[in-house]
Amino acid sequence: MPKYSAVRALVSLLALFHAPLAWADEIEVWEYHSTAPFVIDADTEQGLSYDLARLLTKNSGGRHIFSVELLPRLRLDKRLQEGLPGVVFWANNHWFADPDKSKFRWSSPILSGKNLVLSPASNPVEYVDARSIANMDLIGVRGHVYSGVDERLAELNIRRKDVSTEEAAIEFISVKPDGALIISNLAASYFLKDLQLKNKIHVSKLPHATYDRYVLVQPDLGSAYQTIEAYVSGLASDPEWAQILAKYGL
Repeated sequence: MPKYSAVRALVSLLALFHAPLAWADEIEVWEYHSTAPFVIDADTEQGLSYDLARLLTKNSGGRHIFSVELLPRLRLDKRLQEGLPGVVFWANNHWFADPDKSKFRWSSPILSGKNLVLSPASNPVEYVDARSIANMDLIGVRGHVYSGVDERLAELNIRRKDVSTEEAAIEFISVKPDGALIISNLAASYFLKDLQLKNKIHVSKLPHATYDRYVLVQPDLGSAYQTIEAYVSGLASDPEWAQILAKYGL
């Protein structure tokens, strides 16, 4: 009997220890950024998106488990239109047709972002507007839209040449004498350091665009939104978040 009681006590203790995860809601994080620094290795869950998901889970008080799923932007948009439950990291309301932030819930800003203009150090470009890259090659990433430039390609004789990833675009621009690249500051910071190309590439003083990045939350996920906002609103003073950003050179 004492041995049986001890086993029962151990089982009860283990059940109590695991209780928060047993009733925690799994919140899907739909990630359409498939490159660094957001996603470095999906198999081992390395990257900024996985780090943020783990921090949100850790700071949810056992209420939520945030799980990252990679999917194309078109499929993500379909899920949003169907009203399926999920959240999107690193989003901006203008990118999701929600200018007055009435369609979805939006967190406080996670990061401030810029689209930088990169060019070879041997032929540096200081960007003002699309005319700054007239008669040049615009090295783009397939599927990306470059507002204010794409509309003027023919007018300014800008030849858009697309590659599959931002990493490939930076490598290309480092050896392309008459090219320019528009890329997010997060990707630029990571790849310029990772590929050791800082000395070969010029970064324009003026960016192509500036914006804030938020967490987009489907309207029905009120509890998840409260968890996200409670943590994200204090990100700027969180030393653990600062260490994560430093890890990626951000």
